[in-house]
Amino acid sequence: SNRVNLLKAPHLGRETIQAGFFDATEVEALKLRFPDQVLRLFEFKEVWQNSATEEVAYFSDRLPYVQDLELFWMNKLANATSEWGVFFRAGNFLGETWFYVLCLPLIACLLGWRYLHRMLLGLMLVTLIAQVFKSMAAMPRPFNYLPRLSLDGASGFGMPSGHAFSAMFFFGALALWSTSRIPLRYGASIALMLALWTAMARVWLGVHFASDVLVGLSLGVALLYIERLQNKHESSTGVQIAVQPYAWFGLGTLCLVLGVICNQESLLLPFAVAIGYGLAGRHSITGKASAATSLWMFMGMAGLVLIKGYLTNQLTVFWQIAVKDAVIYIVLGYWLRAGAYRTFQGLLNLSLPVRTKLQE
Repeated sequence: SNRVNLLKAPHLGRETIQAGFFDATEVEALKLRFPDQVLRLFEFKEVWQNSATEEVAYFSDRLPYVQDLELFWMNKLANATSEWGVFFRAGNFLGETWFYVLCLPLIACLLGWRYLHRMLLGLMLVTLIAQVFKSMAAMPRPFNYLPRLSLDGASGFGMPSGHAFSAMFFFGALALWSTSRIPLRYGASIALMLALWTAMARVWLGVHFASDVLVGLSLGVALLYIERLQNKHESSTGVQIAVQPYAWFGLGTLCLVLGVICNQESLLLPFAVAIGYGLAGRHSITGKASAATSLWMFMGMAGLVLIKGYLTNQLTVFWQIAVKDAVIYIVLGYWLRAGAYRTFQGLLNLSLPVRTKLQE
């Protein structure tokens, strides 16, 4: 597909995902950050000079045997399941960060506030661990070797799969917390099936090797074990680590330090959310959220998503986008920790005199 070999590029996995040769018509259809600037290049086409090119079937560049074998079977899978797009894309959605975040109001309503806090703390740890691991391993993605496998965009390095990691933790944690409703053997089976669905989707989309998702699933199981230990600690001591400001400020500091060291701007999310959580204070909300409070929380989060999307389309300078994201993530953290509850209670208090007056 006229793709260019980037495997030896020093910025692979950081600034560049893929590159290729395109004519003017193709460029207009691409999703580019600066489309107007790219199109201006065609004004100078008379000074272009053709360079030597070499056509190859795929970019091997010292590909390990195991991953070479994986590419072979991934290609077969893609050809055999070319009509399965809806199935696999649905599985891929189950690994998206905003899917989990928007599920948090439901968790607060059905399971309780403390489980919302513990779930978000776990998901932020997933992001931190996955991104640092990716930076350390620096493993290219399948489409960097075989471009035609690419059915979806994916930035950064490949191993481990953050989608598989987060899906294993998210659904596994729900299974652990729901044993009063569903026996653990059934809940764990459902969680594993959903996590495997997400993992298979990442392989089908050509953005991860099978080995990437296996490492991600394994990390998810390891974090679930830590969550189970934390659950026992909370039950015996009554101390909720997930609501302590020191835990969140510590997480935020760790994300900041490792983000700078590893050059991972993706750690801005857990850093800013942790700061927002820490700023909300120590007050612990007990019990379950009411349906109305959960709906209010969801509406606020949906509003933040819309604002983020609108501003992203308006801004092009990196530092402006970073500041915008940081502010929105800090507000998100505060909103989830206490903002939604406090503002809803404030609305109830404001409406109480009105209801009393109407009754009189």
